[in-house]
Amino acid sequence: MAEETISKVSSSRDERRDRRFQRQRSEIMDAAARKFADQGYAATTTKEIADAAYMGESTLYGYFPGKRDILEAILAHEAEEMDALLVQFGKIDDRDSFVDLLDRIMKRFFTHLSYTRTVVAEAWVSDEIMKDFVLSRAHQISSLISTFISEKVHSGVFRPIDADIATRILLGTFFGMMLPVLRGVEPPPDPARCRTLAETFVWVLLDGVAVVRKD
Repeated sequence: MAEETISKVSSSRDERRDRRFQRQRSEIMDAAARKFADQGYAATTTKEIADAAYMGESTLYGYFPGKRDILEAILAHEAEEMDALLVQFGKIDDRDSFVDLLDRIMKRFFTHLSYTRTVVAEAWVSDEIMKDFVLSRAHQISSLISTFISEKVHSGVFRPIDADIATRILLGTFFGMMLPVLRGVEPPPDPARCRTLAETFVWVLLDGVAVVRKD
């Protein structure tokens, strides 16, 4: 019994330590993402990241071996978070669920803007990140959406269209909406405006803009 109690206490202590470690890593990533978004990855030093995270530079190295590792952690975090949303595409079964998913995706972009800006900015100047992360991710997302459209065409929900072309139009329109905010030209929309954007996007996608005339 005593050994079992000691084991539980030790396990609880380890869990608390792991939570503190992960929380500190997240704070470092948040600080780094803000600095990368503001002044670029190349111009940012680990000391600046440590200062932004309110710790010493030597302490930072206890969580990440270097600046590149922080960037890779940010990219991996973005992929994991977005994957959790994108898998929901296969569960869309009506207009409201489509709007709900798009609303959640946009809010994810806007509430983690420094992360998104970091990915976009570094992909623009780094062929490695563009090829290994952005393009590979774009291919996965495109394939997922194209499959979704194809299934809806097959089931008769969508009229016969080229799923790959429709996917390009869909993604182009979506990122066109995001671009002014990503560039800092416009502020992020509030939750009500974000919902309106999602509803209008789905309405245009599913219904078009022409008035249906009944003769």
